[in-house]
Amino acid sequence: GISGSTFENNTAALSGGGAVFVGSGLTGGISGSTFTSNTASYGGAVTVWGDLTGDISGSEFSGNQASWGGALYLVGNVDISGAGAQFLGNKAVYDAANTSFGRGGAIFHNGGQNPGDPVKTFNLSATPGTPIVFSGNTHTPANAGATPNSIYFGNLWPAGVDGQVAA
Repeated sequence: GISGSTFENNTAALSGGGAVFVGSGLTGGISGSTFTSNTASYGGAVTVWGDLTGDISGSEFSGNQASWGGALYLVGNVDISGAGAQFLGNKAVYDAANTSFGRGGAIFHNGGQNPGDPVKTFNLSATPGTPIVFSGNTHTPANAGATPNSIYFGNLWPAGVDGQVAA
């Protein structure tokens, strides 16, 4: 996992994970870390291809930007706890040059990439009294203005489903 780290102003020009790219799953999660103003096509801060398990407690993701998943782009089963985690002002923006869709202001979960693929699960839990904060995250799909959005579930082929987290 990743623990007690700071990632700021990093860019992945051709791919995913402005700060961190994990190509085979991540166990142990991301705890006590800060990801600020990172950019990429997929996962402005972090991209995980494969399963993500563990903890994102005490981590802050703020001001990150991508076309898919302003802060996190996840492909695989997700089972994480996030007491005190914060997702603040992350953006998923449409990229006309690459026809990327601008989905998932904070998190994009692509649980099944193609029709017929096994659907992957997404489980995010908080500790009572220590919430996960989603605030100011937006996405901007093609030919549309920015709209509030925190999580986009792309495993419902072909359209996906927007998820706005409410208090």
